[in-house]
Amino acid sequence: MSPTTAPRVSVVVSTYNRVDELRGLIGALEAQTLPADQFEVVIVDDGSTDATPTFLAELADHPTMTVTGMVNAVNSGPAVGRNNGVKAARADVIAFTDDDCRPVPEWLEEILRAVDGHDDRIVVGRVEPLPGHTFGPFTRTLRVDDAEYFQTANTTFPRAWFERAGGFDESYRRPGGEDTDLGLRLLEEGAHAVFAERALVRHAVSGNDLGGALRLARRWIDIGRVVRRHPQVRDTLLHRRLFWKRSHPPTLLAVVALAAGIGWRPALLGVVPWLYHRGVSSPAPHRSRREHLASLPGVFLVDVTEVATMVRASVRGRTLLL
Repeated sequence: MSPTTAPRVSVVVSTYNRVDELRGLIGALEAQTLPADQFEVVIVDDGSTDATPTFLAELADHPTMTVTGMVNAVNSGPAVGRNNGVKAARADVIAFTDDDCRPVPEWLEEILRAVDGHDDRIVVGRVEPLPGHTFGPFTRTLRVDDAEYFQTANTTFPRAWFERAGGFDESYRRPGGEDTDLGLRLLEEGAHAVFAERALVRHAVSGNDLGGALRLARRWIDIGRVVRRHPQVRDTLLHRRLFWKRSHPPTLLAVVALAAGIGWRPALLGVVPWLYHRGVSSPAPHRSRREHLASLPGVFLVDVTEVATMVRASVRGRTLLL
């Protein structure tokens, strides 16, 4: 690709302290069926303290792909990282993915097929977990089967519309909500979203530990801001227009029941709906009945942490959700 020739699509990634995952992503991009002279890769290191800067320096001399590495001096969050990446990108089509993702070889070709020359089209591709992993009660991964929330694991924006909207709102300092907010803002301005079934990205399956699940549960504090800015998502994102997840109503009831049960034992029956939800209706993934029963206290703690996070999100976003 000559310095004066813009590629057809720019792949933009913001990364932080995950150099091993980043190596895997680069391998998947090297295998793209779209000719290498038709795309570029822009990677923003958001203040990593691992070997990411060294790896990015090595990529500057990549023999087949055009790879641009950038460094944020301090960790500022993925919204800032991605915005900086777009500023350095040259294409009119901006494809976002994450360092823990593995696009299939046809990914970029399918994205461009879905764009189909429309400069107002947002393309959301399918996301599914990487195969070959065993799921447990605290496993973390991602699935995307529609074009509703614009997860940056696999969403492509037209550059002109991205810039018109001012990019990602950089006041979102954590991952979670900034991508949905941008996509909804663009829809409200007249852009159109399409779902590309064959533009597949496989997402890492990480951890099966309670600590990681609790950290993830505390991450979603900006959801209230999304709901306040885009109240229509109460009909799609929230359960009964109030609860972030279906597990939250029985979790709230169980918390009240446990507190009341200290002085009045019959109140403990209020825990039954949560036990039914997590035991029968929507159990966490498990390998055995014994593992399922042993994980229930931890699963309850995660559910309670999520509800507490939603209370904080309500205050932060000045809108009620639980």
